[in-house]
Amino acid sequence: MNKFIHKICVSILAVLIITASVPAQNIDNSLSAELQKQLDQFRSQYQFKGMSASIVSNEYGKWNGASGVSQESGNNLITSDMIFGIGSVTKTYIATLIMQLEDEGILSINDSLTNWLPSYPNIESTITLKQLLKHKSGISDLIQNPLFFEVLNKNHLHVWSDEEIILKLVDKPLFQPGTSYSYSNTNYILLGMILKKATGKSISVLLRERILVPLNLNHTFLAIEDSLKGNIAHGWLDVDGDSNLDDFTDFWQPNAFYSALWTAGAMYSTAEEAAVFMNALFKGELVCPNSLDKMMEINSQSHNGLGLFGFTTPNNTFMIGHDGFTLEYSSFVYHDVASKSTFSVLVNQRDLDQHSMMLIMGFIKTLKDYMPTSTGSKATKSDSFQLNQNWPNPFNPSTNISFTLEKADVIQLNIYSILGEIVKTLVDGELSAGKHSYLWDGKNDSGMAVTSGTYIYHLIAGQVSGSKQMLLIR
Repeated sequence: MNKFIHKICVSILAVLIITASVPAQNIDNSLSAELQKQLDQFRSQYQFKGMSASIVSNEYGKWNGASGVSQESGNNLITSDMIFGIGSVTKTYIATLIMQLEDEGILSINDSLTNWLPSYPNIESTITLKQLLKHKSGISDLIQNPLFFEVLNKNHLHVWSDEEIILKLVDKPLFQPGTSYSYSNTNYILLGMILKKATGKSISVLLRERILVPLNLNHTFLAIEDSLKGNIAHGWLDVDGDSNLDDFTDFWQPNAFYSALWTAGAMYSTAEEAAVFMNALFKGELVCPNSLDKMMEINSQSHNGLGLFGFTTPNNTFMIGHDGFTLEYSSFVYHDVASKSTFSVLVNQRDLDQHSMMLIMGFIKTLKDYMPTSTGSKATKSDSFQLNQNWPNPFNPSTNISFTLEKADVIQLNIYSILGEIVKTLVDGELSAGKHSYLWDGKNDSGMAVTSGTYIYHLIAGQVSGSKQMLLIR
């Protein structure tokens, strides 16, 4: 992408972020009650201490729910504004920052480590940023090092520097870069170091400037670098091995642990703010379309993209996002591409695991049963026409765009890229009153297939117009 396109894309992102500050409409009371009932039943069935959940949906609206306790003493209940550790969901924020810098031409994900960092033991300097993002570097996972907990437990209050982590906790490589896949937290520690080197700023400042402030996320923090402001949910862990959970917050000062996790897993957030972030990412509000496409290119075997994981559920729902685990928290933040809905589930103990998808699939079914449409947003109406959401959406290889004219009129129906370039003209002339439908086959006016990404179709009828977005996934 050349510098001119960089500037256009970044300008569009700024407008989108301003638009994103308008809060979504809340899901109505009866549907909200049904979702809360599901959350309560799920927590009770699996005996979780406490849970916070959020849905942010272009189609259905917004919902927040909470269930269970933060502390048993005083019956301190979980509330929707409570902050949880989100573990490895942190990686999606870090990947987003990297892609933003690539959008701006500051770095390239094809850069090697040698472009940005000095040489370190057990780390091959030819490894690329893309290999770090996709866990194809072969670098060992610092958490899997037998010394990890031994060293950290010697001084819980010690704050580890990024270079100290790399020098003391990285073991021998597992394979040659690019030849295989192995999930490694070390990859994202190195990406954090590169972000600092490329910008001259701390990660917490980058997060605030580029993501948190623009999206009005006031209760999302990078631990150690930031002070945690707000109501922190107590985490629970069996500390003494008696098979009973203990209030871990009373036992432990986690400075060493979270400073060692840093850009691989040290962020905290509320369920709602985690969902708002992930939803904004997939709406194209944080990175340019080409970068989002790169992030969403999911490997069929490892199921990961750049800072994301994606999979298809047994009922053929494609979910993409990230989950995370620390000693005392679990998080699961995933986006349903078909309904454009993001689901965030946070738990104040580690044992969420595979059960989370069962809850989210229940949420999805409840939403679709209550509001059976699955095409996206509502129709745009004016005195002259009604413009419908394309169907299917997302789509591959083709989609239908329909509208109804109140009277005969001169019509233009164009498809634009997110950069504002005309891709395809579907209609240019006079049409009669009534319903009209046109198929777009994902090709431009030259007959060439366009790339995956967000496109805008724009209808002009006389002196009025309307637009909608659609998503092509190849």
